[in-house]
Amino acid sequence: SLRIPRPLSHSDAMSSRMRSPRSARAHKEQGLEYLKGARVHSSAGFMMAGGTVLALPHKGPAYSPSNRTRFRGSSEYRGNFKEIPQCYCSMDQKPLQEYDPLAFRSRNAIQDVPVPYKNSSIVEFGGGLHVNKNRRFVTTNMVQMSGEPVSIVSNPGIIAEHASFKKMLQAK
Repeated sequence: SLRIPRPLSHSDAMSSRMRSPRSARAHKEQGLEYLKGARVHSSAGFMMAGGTVLALPHKGPAYSPSNRTRFRGSSEYRGNFKEIPQCYCSMDQKPLQEYDPLAFRSRNAIQDVPVPYKNSSIVEFGGGLHVNKNRRFVTTNMVQMSGEPVSIVSNPGIIAEHASFKKMLQAK
């Protein structure tokens, strides 16, 4: 038959807790004596500082700055902003650099950007290529004004036909 264990009472739990070797050690020893005989081996020893137990690290190999290998590379971000000499494809004695399909050393030489005079303005007013200078003072009213008398037609089909005919004539 199956035996079902009975739940522990509060007094049974306390007595089992008091019997554990760890709690027995905690009552006998305090401070660093509590850690005496610990088998963790993750530290060389222990010390007390201001009521706090601190672990002492194992001694490792002595590293001096000359023995340490230094990181000689650079991040992609830093590499994009480093100062590089001006290079072009036909120059003599180009500096060596790692392969880049868009490198300036593989491109044709370009002229320097002209530097403006001290008090000169580079702002140009105008619409560029898309401005018709012959009709620059023609207002919207003049463009839409046809000179016809006011129409008394109210049929929407006839009004739409007249509008489409006028647009066709304007497009020519």
